[in-house]
Amino acid sequence: MKMAGEANVGTIVIESAKQLEDAVQYAPYARIIIALCLGPRSTMGCDMATAEEILERASDLRANVTGVCFHLGAGQDASAYYKALREVRLLFDTALSRYRINLRSIGLGGGFQAAAAADIEYANEDSQFHKLCYVINESLSELFPISQFPQLNAFATPGRFLAAPAFSLCTAVTGKRALDAKLISNDDFDEGIGYVYSTNDGLYGSFGCRLLDCQPQCKPLFEGSGQEHISTVLGPSLEAVDVAQSLVRVRQLRVGEWLLWPNMGAYSIPLDSDRPAPPVFYYAGQDKWSQMTRKCSLYDLDSRSDGASDVESLSDECELALFEDVIVDSPFELQAQQQ
Repeated sequence: MKMAGEANVGTIVIESAKQLEDAVQYAPYARIIIALCLGPRSTMGCDMATAEEILERASDLRANVTGVCFHLGAGQDASAYYKALREVRLLFDTALSRYRINLRSIGLGGGFQAAAAADIEYANEDSQFHKLCYVINESLSELFPISQFPQLNAFATPGRFLAAPAFSLCTAVTGKRALDAKLISNDDFDEGIGYVYSTNDGLYGSFGCRLLDCQPQCKPLFEGSGQEHISTVLGPSLEAVDVAQSLVRVRQLRVGEWLLWPNMGAYSIPLDSDRPAPPVFYYAGQDKWSQMTRKCSLYDLDSRSDGASDVESLSDECELALFEDVIVDSPFELQAQQQ
């Protein structure tokens, strides 16, 4: 806290009266936000009783407490946000009526479900994220009307939602074993043959995101025909916890085939520093490449060229602009784990 004060940190999040006292002592001009623990899956913040104790102490110290924040965890439905905001409204009323503290900020946390790139690009109103936003906005309008809270500031941290669709992961099938389907699904009604596959990335690599409520879903990189079988995909260590996807219905795969895992841009850097991160490759389709090169009037691409030699002929400024466009605009970014 002392270092935060020396660095002139503008906002400090606390969850106890002791942290409040430290913030007032070392960063007296900082805005203070109380972190609340709301909902069964929330692991950070204080309960409502502790929050009231903090408000009481803040009133005595005349601390600059400006709002609250909470994080419900990943995959929560919309009703959980309404319940949380209702609790927040009660705390706002208590702060003003008992302690003369005017709270005006609400942090909604993160963990929003990842969306497909098309949902972001075309603002798909049927996506889960847009439905959640609608409920949150309606809840804010109902519980915090602008007539009573003209300066209300609501914010969120949708990092997972924005980062996940930016990359896809490719892994190779490295092993295969046939079993009774019922042994894989633990369902006696599943008859026939199922398959257990191993792949060259797992929990100790890119799939460490499973520890943070991510549920990666795979499909074969190349389409094929054939009956779909109940299958499971394990990581390379073959440990019981090293599971990339516990259940998936997919056609029979061959060792050496590739699996495509969309929405793998969030929390997919290996947790074990001894394991290398997958190499990253950027791809742009022919239409996208042509669109980008038209932005530069210095050179016209030969339609028969693969584009590599043409870039070498461009000026440094144009080449840099094209490279930046590939990174920012390409919908075909691919994170590949080589076998």
